Amino acid sequence: MLPCDKKGRGGIDDPCSECRWFGGEDCNCLLAVGSSYNDQIWAVMETRERSGYDLPAVKGREAPYGKLGAKIPTPIAQSRLRPDWKGESREELLGKPDMLPDYVRSFPRAYLVPPGRTSREARADAYVPPPVGQERPDLGLLQRKRKGAPGTSSTPTAADVSSTPRVAGAPFIPTAARNGLSVAEIQSIQHLRDRDPRHGLAIRITIDFATGASTHTYENGATTTFPGPSGF
Repeated sequence: MLPCDKKGRGGIDDPCSECRWFGGEDCNCLLAVGSSYNDQIWAVMETRERSGYDLPAVKGREAPYGKLGAKIPTPIAQSRLRPDWKGESREELLGKPDMLPDYVRSFPRAYLVPPGRTSREARADAYVPPPVGQERPDLGLLQRKRKGAPGTSSTPTAADVSSTPRVAGAPFIPTAARNGLSVAEIQSIQHLRDRDPRHGLAIRITIDFATGASTHTYENGATTTFPGPSGF
């Protein structure tokens, strides 16, 4: 854990002093809004069950890191800094002691408090969806689709098909399965599927519009699945 003076600075061209000198050439220094030292230290502590929920030993600012210590801390490229960047020098940072005493690293739970809920979690807890049919009128069509508003989907589902009353004698075969078939062939196929010599009349039909397959449920409870044109 290193001190950060990013607060009050500008964008990624105005990094904190630590990132400026040790973040690496491609470092993008961003302020963790809504988080604190307490929250970040707590998150580290929770990952160290095997060692009794302590904190790892301090590492020097110039210590190698990454897999097998293959990376060396380097400054951000000068071309990515604002011309008037101001902050602590590299030598000043190297001369600073660790911000966490040894006794805090050994027993961090005694000095920390559980993090509060994030702003996203708080918004999710406070959100109350509007009753069906009373969605906000200013929402666009795409937003209403994302929120699952009724009547906005243009693709019928198996539930839509199975709950829709069928008119006697009106064949129902998904569009994907009609390609290359004449009206007579469609009616012939539908008649054979609607009535089975062993199971009787089909009282429920569900369609998988992705494959064109249809599943028929007959009077005696038996079901038969007819593959679509793709064979599935």
